[in-house]
Amino acid sequence: MATEYPKQKVEYVPPATEEELAEERKSYTVPIPDDLPDIFTPSKPVTNEQTIAWECHNIEPYPGYAEEYAAWEDAWENINRAQAEADGNHYNYVDNMNLQPEFDPQTDAPIDYEEPTVFQNAETNKVEVHLPYEDAVKADAEARGEDTSITGDEEE
Repeated sequence: MATEYPKQKVEYVPPATEEELAEERKSYTVPIPDDLPDIFTPSKPVTNEQTIAWECHNIEPYPGYAEEYAAWEDAWENINRAQAEADGNHYNYVDNMNLQPEFDPQTDAPIDYEEPTVFQNAETNKVEVHLPYEDAVKADAEARGEDTSITGDEEE
């Protein structure tokens, strides 16, 4: 059955005007190059249809458009990061995860790691951790000389 949602008033917010963008630019304390426009302006004329095709389907109006847009976007990203640093709001940089699987050197097959399972027992209200192939994990850790006294199975 369809869910009824209350009606919400929708208010149109027009895009910022040149004056509003110029006023916002004044609030920056880091230097902004004079030749860097607030709004992306391509080097060649494009139609509204081409702009929509670019924004919706990533179809370039002309060769090199994507590079121009990326350069403009990167320049503003660098300025915004510098402004955030100047304001004391530091960015956290996180390395990308390696999405390539690891391969077993003997079989050349991808290694499938199973994740530990953490759940809370409803009857005892105790949080329990169950490791995949727990005996094999424990034996491997002991073989490397690691402490295996904390596995999540001990009673408190």
